[in-house]
Amino acid sequence: MKMVMRMMILLLLLVTMMPCSYAFNVDERNSLLDFKQGLNFTSSFNTLQSWKGFNCYSWEGITCHPITTHVISLDLSPQSLKASTTSWPFMSWRELHGGLLQLRHLEHLDFTANAFFPCLPIPSQFHKLINLRYLSLYSSNVFGQIPKEIGNMSSLTYLDLFNNSLNGTLPTFFGKLSKLTFFGLSYNSFSGTIPTFLSKLSKLTFLGLSSNSLNDTIPKSLSKLSKLTKLHLSANSLSGMITQTFGKLSKLTYLTLRSNSLSGTIPTSLSKLSNLTYLYLYSNSLNGTILTFLGNLTKLTHLDLSDNQLIGTCTILFFDKMPNIVLLRLSGNMFTVKINVNYIPNFQLEVLHLRSLKGIFQLSFQLNIPYIHYICLKTFSEEYSRLALVFYASFLSQPLL
Repeated sequence: MKMVMRMMILLLLLVTMMPCSYAFNVDERNSLLDFKQGLNFTSSFNTLQSWKGFNCYSWEGITCHPITTHVISLDLSPQSLKASTTSWPFMSWRELHGGLLQLRHLEHLDFTANAFFPCLPIPSQFHKLINLRYLSLYSSNVFGQIPKEIGNMSSLTYLDLFNNSLNGTLPTFFGKLSKLTFFGLSYNSFSGTIPTFLSKLSKLTFLGLSSNSLNDTIPKSLSKLSKLTKLHLSANSLSGMITQTFGKLSKLTYLTLRSNSLSGTIPTSLSKLSNLTYLYLYSNSLNGTILTFLGNLTKLTHLDLSDNQLIGTCTILFFDKMPNIVLLRLSGNMFTVKINVNYIPNFQLEVLHLRSLKGIFQLSFQLNIPYIHYICLKTFSEEYSRLALVFYASFLSQPLL
């Protein structure tokens, strides 16, 4: 009897330790096949060919737990499936098929570049996937307001709703998703103000709200997001001044506030953002001087201050303190650019825009910038244009832009 018990225990251990190719959950396999039946493939690429037979854990886009064998990831993005297609949508379906909702152990769900046809609201049933941590509906053709049930998905750490037709104000239940580290809502039609409850999402490292219809001022409470590394607020209708409290976001590497209606001066607190590599403030109504403190941002690779109302003087010191800069756009302002004769920069600038500066334009014809491949120096003044043309000709044989 003892021998039989030992054999049974040993057999059980062998089954639980089997790789996914040998042990599988029949119910979850059938759920996946039911889900596949509801898919429409919109490209010539015949995908999901591997979804056949009994070994569902070797199917493309599927990941299972190494011990329990439950399906924990369903990734139907073109990148995951290595699809050689550029068509959109990659796959489509008319509704969220019930088979998917049977995958109760699912942690990762990626529908990037797939779509609901016709356009549908985000299915409220997603909240039934109680273990879901990662949800991407990037370019998935969903519209309308976000269902309140999404606020109950307390395990989410990654939520990407980029490039859809979602609208309304940002719902307060987002404040309950306290585990979020990535929150992408850019390229939708959200309106209203940026809510202060976002400051409750203290684990955020990425916040994307660009290209919506958000208005009013940028709340100071965003500075409480101390782990934030990337902040996208571009192309809205934000107004008022850039808050000094941004200086508290010490881990920030990417800050874009372009194409808004921001006014006032560039806050000196930005000089504390020592990890910043991208700073895009163009197409606002910022005024005051172009402050030399920006030279403290030694890790900057991309700086765009164009199309504002900045004044003052840019000297060699301004450029010399940014050894990593590859893109510099200062066009459409009112300041003076002064660079001494025979100046040899210590940066690897590749793109330079000084178009339509309304101040004095003083450049040496002998500048040596070996890495540069694009210069735009076009101005409204005929005299400056001739100067720009000579300067430009020393680098390129292409037409002046």
